[in-house]
Amino acid sequence: MVVPTNTYLFFAEFRPQKKLRVPVFFNLSTESKQFIINGNLVNEKAPNTFGTGLMLTLFHIKIDSISRLEFEAGPLPSLIFNTKKPMMVAPIIAGRFRIIRGENFVMYLGLSYTIGINTLGMLYGTGTVF
Repeated sequence: MVVPTNTYLFFAEFRPQKKLRVPVFFNLSTESKQFIINGNLVNEKAPNTFGTGLMLTLFHIKIDSISRLEFEAGPLPSLIFNTKKPMMVAPIIAGRFRIIRGENFVMYLGLSYTIGINTLGMLYGTGTVF
């Protein structure tokens, strides 16, 4: 069994078109990965990850005159940097709900799944569009 690990997510997003976004992210591990194997707790250094990709706005719902809810999804290839193993490429499928209020305030909640590593991630936060 895998015990959840915390990381810091550094995230920037470029918007070449209104429905298309290009996220760039870096996950900095803050603690080790932990596994429970045969009743024993095993620690392993958690790798850092860098990635980018494309996110498309699949739909949006207008809430009021200045607020809306959007859903975005897309593929995100990532590079995993591990000190004991060679660098790996891992494809990610990600999606998130965004609540946008006014021209620049954003709150979001999303999930990601890393194919091949079978890792589920959760991301949430607030941001500013500028």
